[in-house]
Amino acid sequence: MILQVTDGTTTVQLSGAAPIVGCTYFPGTPQRTNGQYADVTETAEVVLRGTAAQIRTAVNSLERLFEQAARRAAGALQARVYVQYTPVDADAVWRSEVLEGRVTWSSDPGLRRLGETTPTVKVAVFWRRRFYWEGAEAELQLSTSNQAAATGGRTIKNHDDSGAGDDNWVQIAANQVTGVLPAGVRIQLQNTTGAARTWRKLYVALNALSSPANFVHILEAEARLTGGTVQSDAAASNGQKLQFTVSSSSVIFTWTLSAALLQYAAGRLFRLLATVNGVSGATPTGTAVAEIRDANAGVALWRSDGVTLPTAVGILDLGTLPLPPGGYQTSAGALNLTVMFTGTGTWTLDFLQLTPTDGLTMLACAAAVANSSSVVVDSIEDLRYVLTGSAQYPYVAQSGGEILLLPNTLQRLIVLAESGEAGPAIADTFVVRVWHRPRRVTV
Repeated sequence: MILQVTDGTTTVQLSGAAPIVGCTYFPGTPQRTNGQYADVTETAEVVLRGTAAQIRTAVNSLERLFEQAARRAAGALQARVYVQYTPVDADAVWRSEVLEGRVTWSSDPGLRRLGETTPTVKVAVFWRRRFYWEGAEAELQLSTSNQAAATGGRTIKNHDDSGAGDDNWVQIAANQVTGVLPAGVRIQLQNTTGAARTWRKLYVALNALSSPANFVHILEAEARLTGGTVQSDAAASNGQKLQFTVSSSSVIFTWTLSAALLQYAAGRLFRLLATVNGVSGATPTGTAVAEIRDANAGVALWRSDGVTLPTAVGILDLGTLPLPPGGYQTSAGALNLTVMFTGTGTWTLDFLQLTPTDGLTMLACAAAVANSSSVVVDSIEDLRYVLTGSAQYPYVAQSGGEILLLPNTLQRLIVLAESGEAGPAIADTFVVRVWHRPRRVTV
């Protein structure tokens, strides 16, 4: 058995390193209520033999680590403390974060005497830890539509259309994420655009639907049923965009959602993002509202709040919508997504993205990210930063949820970005790398 408490700098071996000569421990099993696991409280019985100074040093080191863990749990900027364990010395060691702990001496007077030449004492080491164990960090193989699965990074663009290699996603094969629980992940998005980018909105979404490869998450603006003017534009997704003018009235555009798409969506929630790649008029003003209507486009099944239209190019976030809403029978036929615009002004719309929310985080950068530098979001260590060389800069703000990869599941990560320099430029590129730590309930 290997058992130790460590913060990466200070390590106390509880499994046989002097002055500790004996230890009895086996991990507890977390309780689960209403689908949520609870933290685990457990005990290690430890026997120490040596000088009084050696014994005190070992106990005090444990107490300092537990105090550090408690301060971090309360919000202090302290290094994490872990209990690390494996029942078989030759096996991989797993870790679980300690939230608090204490050491108590034996109630037997004969096992707490420090005045002897070589005293033997017994203590109980209590701790409360996370409900899961984490394995070693490993980089995952990623693939795209034209890049085979491999580590070391895969290049994606800031859009997804029928063009060869124009993907804004990377795919993770089912055998890549091991363990039994959703796993923490470190995602690195390297700017390979060729210029600095100050990302005002950077959406990173996990698509873990039953068939992510078959879920078409992009609706080209020009694919609406009627209305507006389709314009050719090499700087637009699929080479086209939709221009429309609103003047104290409303314009309604409708996209058909196929029965197959709705079956893959399976009633989950999606964030509807629209890329606006053109705005004209001195001071254009307006609002947009999204609706989900039945197959005949007659009855509104769901409606968003009104969202102010941008006065410059950017990503228009129309909120979270259910697909399909209200348990609608997708086998009955397609639904219709309708977006209504009201106000005054002229805009061009490039595409809509149906953004899965299995895991969705939104990032914003306070400073420009140089070419070849990276934005990193890390749900393992709860960090987000700009990486330049080996230096980490705290220029990234995060909102939304965290991304946890599902074990033994085919899944994709989707990225869509808006920068202060170029808006949602479709030619912007990222090299994506992903690492994870598999998680287990028991070791």
